[in-house]
Amino acid sequence: PDADDDFQTAPCRRDPPPLRRAERLGVSVTLSSLARPRAAVLIAALGMLAHGGALWHEFTWDDGYNVVHEAGIRDLHNVPAFFTRAWGAGAATDMDRQLNTGYWRPLTTTSYALDHALFGLSPRAFHATNVWLHGLVSALVVLLGFRLFPAPGRDRLGVLLAGALFAVHPVHTEAVQVVSYRTDLLAALFSLATVVIWTGGNGSPSVLRRALSTMCYAAGLASKEMAVPAIALCGLLDAVREPDPWPIFNRASRVLRLWPLALVLVAYLLIRAQLLAPSPYTWFGDASGSTIAATMLGVLARYAGLLLVPWPLNPSYDWSILRPETSFLAPMPLLGLGLLASAFVTIPRVGRRDTRYRLATPWLLLCLLPVSQLVPIVVALGERFLYLACVGPLLVACVAWARWAPERLSPWLASGVPALLLTCFIALTAVRTVDWRTNRSILEANVRDWPQSYNAVFGLAALEERDGNPTLAAELYRRLGREDDARRVESYRTR
Repeated sequence: PDADDDFQTAPCRRDPPPLRRAERLGVSVTLSSLARPRAAVLIAALGMLAHGGALWHEFTWDDGYNVVHEAGIRDLHNVPAFFTRAWGAGAATDMDRQLNTGYWRPLTTTSYALDHALFGLSPRAFHATNVWLHGLVSALVVLLGFRLFPAPGRDRLGVLLAGALFAVHPVHTEAVQVVSYRTDLLAALFSLATVVIWTGGNGSPSVLRRALSTMCYAAGLASKEMAVPAIALCGLLDAVREPDPWPIFNRASRVLRLWPLALVLVAYLLIRAQLLAPSPYTWFGDASGSTIAATMLGVLARYAGLLLVPWPLNPSYDWSILRPETSFLAPMPLLGLGLLASAFVTIPRVGRRDTRYRLATPWLLLCLLPVSQLVPIVVALGERFLYLACVGPLLVACVAWARWAPERLSPWLASGVPALLLTCFIALTAVRTVDWRTNRSILEANVRDWPQSYNAVFGLAALEERDGNPTLAAELYRRLGREDDARRVESYRTR
């Protein structure tokens, strides 16, 4: 039954040996033989439990203009209008509207309207939806892993480890804990549903699976532009199958059978061209192409670091944190270039034994393509952008560890390293969850962890001023060299 609806294992692949007798005596055999539905439910529950503290949070960050002050979500009759305007078009201020003129995310706004219709403007209800969606995405990560690595035993342990790490990864706290970033949850949910359905069965997708994948892809595109690469992910997953005897014709047929998804993508691009306009606010402004390319190579290196060591985290990587790079020989661009080069040299060699290992780097790069500044946007680096992008690398890395470690390491190390990593991730997620309670708590955490961040200090100063703490506000303004603002708030205390 485990082989049904999964990739076929070709004779040239060297699948890992079955678990030894000693390994069958512990918890590992129970997990390795766990049925797919139970495994998916287990990982979904772990993800919801890890982020469940969000249920006691207020609306934070961009929730102000996307939810609290968005009048359109208070009436379901406005839902059709969400599909004919830009994201954030109902914001109260001109700046908030102009920041989002290049985005089209009607399905996410519709989900806000449904939450409001059922529960009113209750932060707990909105956060509960986010936590529930994260659980569903975590379950789909496991199901995709079983599509790619269906063999029971070590492969299944690797898939479960990848699902568990995804479910509790601290870098996901931003996407899960902020209601506005439901965009990333929905885009990941429908993107993974697209590829899981697409890769089911043996051989080319059936008519029904093509139709279901196409509908999921359309829903993902209507949630956020991060779903655009799902069509390429379907092609990538087809490509990691063993090639047919006629590779040229085989590749052409694989591309041609993506036509339903391609039609949806073309329609999406036409809608964007008709309804949207470029935002006057971008992260790089009028910087040169070489500066953008060098900086984004450094961003890629930072993303790799966040996946491995997700601390400290930052909700706003402004120019005081992420400085534009003017040379490709600067440390961060060089590191990013080195990571790319090593990946493209190493992975093909490893992939000779199992083509599924070739999935990791292309998956990451494809999923980051919408935020790579090919189309200028206001954010250069966001932790939420790793939500879908980390799935492929996690699956490949964890399965590789499950195959390699038991043969070369002691049982304590083979199981202890993943257990320690999982424990650390759970602890960091719990700490970061507390940071996201309120606007004040996240700003204070941001200033604590990134005292050099201009946006963090300025945001906290503005909050102290608004809350009637002129002394604290003046001190923070002076840290930024804003002497006029410091004197202005001190005048309130004098009066």
